[in-house]
Amino acid sequence: MGLALEALHDLGKDRVNTCEMVHITKLDLILSGAMLLPPVSVFCAEREIPFTATFAQLPVPVYQNGYLISRDRESSGVTLYPKDGGKLRVEVNTPEGASFIVRQCAVGLDGRIALSGSYRVDDETRSAVALRRIGAEEQKLIFPEMFGVGWLALLDSGDVVLAGRQFDKAKNTVPGSNAMRVYSPEGVLKASGLTEDLMRPRAGVSMADAYLWTAGERVRLISALSRRIYEFDSALREIASAPLPPLVGVGSLYRCAGDNGDVYCEVQNNGPRPAIVKIDSKSNEGVDITRELALTDGDIPRFAGVDGNLLVFRKQGPKTLSWVAVGR
Repeated sequence: MGLALEALHDLGKDRVNTCEMVHITKLDLILSGAMLLPPVSVFCAEREIPFTATFAQLPVPVYQNGYLISRDRESSGVTLYPKDGGKLRVEVNTPEGASFIVRQCAVGLDGRIALSGSYRVDDETRSAVALRRIGAEEQKLIFPEMFGVGWLALLDSGDVVLAGRQFDKAKNTVPGSNAMRVYSPEGVLKASGLTEDLMRPRAGVSMADAYLWTAGERVRLISALSRRIYEFDSALREIASAPLPPLVGVGSLYRCAGDNGDVYCEVQNNGPRPAIVKIDSKSNEGVDITRELALTDGDIPRFAGVDGNLLVFRKQGPKTLSWVAVGR
């Protein structure tokens, strides 16, 4: 805890107001904490309970729209942990003789799910996106023509947004091509934008150093390649862009998430462990909030996503998840 939280804790539990409580059955995720009064920054003291699932040797899970998404490294599906408990397995269906390896996944507000990855059949591999609803068998496979998918997100309309690169038959990036696309749920290409030079890898920075997400019908992209944060409408017309603050722009991005307001990123800079950085929506300034989130006990926080005004993250060592309230 920070000094302010320690001082509040010393007053006694009967003086601590509940800031937020999330009870997730079967997942054993509970958060309660203290609402600090101005002028102190409003953060909740976290309480952690061990998470029943383990993600050892797996990619860090992602939290989106009520689901914690766990992806195996070489698998045709993902495991979803709903906010109200239990778990679900979603597999990409392929015809006999074909295979699909999931690389990215996104969950929409109404139970839609999009999974992108490598589709292989007859010794040929290409990018593909599977669209379906959680719990349903019906599925739509989209094959973006000569386009490698790095990131994807779902708009509220059901359209899927892709970020990646267009390549030629020799697998080289096509100069001047667009690095983003929007497809309808039926697989129709509706829009493209952001020229590839703004997403072109360079020494020490790759396509992985980017993050894409949506808020309603707005699209937001953070790219360490161009060192900028972008906002687009659903047709990929640029609404705004700004340089990344130094705390974010010089390091490796592990995950970024937000809504129509502030943005939060997990960044590996020059320190011994990743940091959680808040990018203010008005000033575009970056502030390291790791200490305020009570992540100062020597453990390594891994940011999973945003759930309303709660930041969702887990710690590497004790394998715990926390819902932490942060003042806006």
